[in-house]
Amino acid sequence: MLLVAGAVVFALHREQRWTASRVRALAVRVSRLDAERAVAQVRRFAEQLRRLSENRRTLAGAMTWAALNWLFDAAACGCWSPRSTI
Repeated sequence: MLLVAGAVVFALHREQRWTASRVRALAVRVSRLDAERAVAQVRRFAEQLRRLSENRRTLAGAMTWAALNWLFDAAACGCWSPRSTI
C-alpha cells in the first residue's frame, strides 16, 4: 500500500498530465464518480505537493509531525495491547 502511495506521489510530482489522464480513465469506469472533478482534485493535490516540496521548512515540520504521530500510535498500541504489562 505504501509503495502504491509513493508511486502516485512520484507520478504526480513528475508526470502530472499522464497521472491526470489515468485518473480520468479510472473515474470514467466508476459509476458514481465525476471524471472532471476527480482530475481537478488530483491537480489540486499535485499543486499542494509542489508547494510543499518547495518550502523546506514546512516540509520538515510536516515530516516531524508525521513521525511523532506514528511513534505515538505505536506507543498506544503497545500500551493497550492484550499482552501489555502496564
